[in-house]
Amino acid sequence: MEASIIEKTEKARFNVMLLQMISFGIWMIGGILAQFPFDKPVINICGIISAIFGLLFFYGTIKNLLLCREIKNSKELSNALGNEMYKSFDCRARTSGLFSTIICVMFIYLVDDYINFPVKVYCLILLFVAVITVGVHRLVLYK
Repeated sequence: MEASIIEKTEKARFNVMLLQMISFGIWMIGGILAQFPFDKPVINICGIISAIFGLLFFYGTIKNLLLCREIKNSKELSNALGNEMYKSFDCRARTSGLFSTIICVMFIYLVDDYINFPVKVYCLILLFVAVITVGVHRLVLYK
């Protein structure tokens, strides 16, 4: 019985992280595309799609918060899913996000003379690269 609850909670955690990564990725891509000088209907469509996936990301974050609270309050789940291995996964994922952001900053610095984007687009691209790298690396480690 306990093993099935632990396995079910671990699958739910993975699914919530997957939902967060997909929705954040599409949300940020919509935000980046909305900064470019497209026609008004295209910008409106990008804004609507971005808002829908932003709400989906918010839902995934709340669901993740409730799942983490459930893990923290249960003794069995806390011992099984809050151990050192998962903390190591998070540390590795955040480190890869830091290094990918550093590489992206260097790439933007090199390409900036040839491509002229607003600073807001560069900031959104850096945020996108950092969060997606951390999320994808965390998903790969959890799998």
